[in-house]
This record gives sequence, structure tokens and C-alpha cells, in this order.
Amino acid sequence: MQLRVAHKRQWILMDTVTCLPLLIPLRYHLDNLSTRSLSTQSASLQALKFFYEFWHQKYGFTFCYSFHASSYDPAIAIDEMPNFFQYLENGRSSSPNILPLPLSTAANQRTASVRVHAVAKFIAFLISTYISPAYQDGSPKEQARLATRLYTQLSLRKDGYRMLTSTFQKRNANFKSMTVEMVTSVYKIITPCSSGNLNVLNPFPYGRIQLRNFLIVRLLLNYGLRVGELLLLECCSIKQNIQGDKYSLIITTVNNEIDIRKHAPSLKNIYANRVLELDKHDYI
Repeated sequence: MQLRVAHKRQWILMDTVTCLPLLIPLRYHLDNLSTRSLSTQSASLQALKFFYEFWHQKYGFTFCYSFHASSYDPAIAIDEMPNFFQYLENGRSSSPNILPLPLSTAANQRTASVRVHAVAKFIAFLISTYISPAYQDGSPKEQARLATRLYTQLSLRKDGYRMLTSTFQKRNANFKSMTVEMVTSVYKIITPCSSGNLNVLNPFPYGRIQLRNFLIVRLLLNYGLRVGELLLLECCSIKQNIQGDKYSLIITTVNNEIDIRKHAPSLKNIYANRVLELDKHDYI
């Protein structure tokens, strides 16, 4: 569920029976996801949602309950990682009588692998948070050894799925960015019409729309803006220095309570706030 907290939207994983946030995923969100972009929150919690559904199908209890009953032992989650991957392959069914659905494309394999890695980050949070004197008996040295052993087990489990991701990335290594020819072609199409130059390639209506779309493309290509950052720009995001010879583009979060867009834009994280030097032509 997407909630608004202190004028900021957040994705929260909810229990459909109690209609309350799930306890451990909520702690994970507060410690690791709350400062990330909405898309990152959504992807991480979607994987965690599948993991909770898998656990409930297999054991009849929520993972939060099982984790509490195990005296906060992250090993119970690590041991289930291969079964969780198989659950994703089976079309999210833990029944052994259902034949696995074929993962016919590398993209599908990568999706399952990425979700397992997202759950692995959650398990790493469990280790760092719950292997501590507040939840475990034993000396600090014993707890440090236990944490190291659990991190090693988790890393070994992840290695098998890392190969799927790297294979997919190698197959698509040639499509990471546009070539110079591609960029030139895009500019030929998007250049606005003028009174002395009619651009027959531009598919947009003549006037402000052409100029707006040209600026959108130019800001994305020339300044490396993310789409979410572009959608946060306002007139006050453009600044001129006192001398009038330097121009800046301010990339920051905007607290706008009346944003009517269904998916409100946001920065990737709190470190994405920055100031870019703006070309005079683009400023004008």
C-alpha cells in the first residue's frame, strides 16, 4: 500500500488480515528503504511480498511469526532461499504436484534472480539487526562469529543466482547507451519548427509543445537527468548567479501536496539532490 507520511509517499507492506504493516518488513523499510525512490521501494517490497506468500503457503504462518518463534534466527530464511527460487519458477506455487513453468527467456530468469537478491538484502538486515545482545544470548565474540557464519552462508546461496544476472547483462551489454548516430537522429526529429525552418520530421504540434518536448529530450540527454528528476523540475529550479554569467539547475525534492499525478515523481535517494551547471542557451 502507498501511504503519505510527512508529505512524502512511501510503499509499505501490509497484512491483509490485520490491515496493519508487517512488523519486520516495516523495520526493514524504516532502516533501509525509506530514503530510496518509490520505484526501488516498490521493487524490493514486491519481492518481499512474494517471499511472505511463499512462507505462508509452505508453513501456514507468517514469516514474522516463524522468525519470532525461532528466537530470531536468520538461518531459517537462508535455508529456504533455493525453495523460494523454485517457488518463483513454479509460478509462485509451493505445491510439489505442479510442474514448473518454463522460464523461456533470460529476462524471466533474471527477474527471479533479482527477486531472490532483494530477499537476500532483507536477510542481511535480519543478521545485522537481530544478531545482537538485544535478541541473542552469548558473548559479543560469539555473536560476531555467528553473524560472520550467517553472512557467509547467505553469500554462498546468492552466488548461484548471481550467474543468471551476469549472463543476462552480458547478452545486453551492447544496449547500455545510445550511439552518437542515434543521438543525432533524435535531435533531427525533435528540433522545433521555426518561421524559417519547417521540420517535417517532428511529429508534435507546432509551438509550445514542440519546444517543451525538445527541452525534455535535451535535459535527459545532455545533463543525464532521470525521468523522476525531470518531472520534479519547476520554474524555481532554474537559477542565475548574481553576476548573471552562470546558470544552475537545482535537482531536489519538491514537497507538493497537490500533485495530482498517480505516481508522483521522486529522487532515487537523498543523495540525488545536486546542482548542475546549465548552458546559457538552455537557460534562455
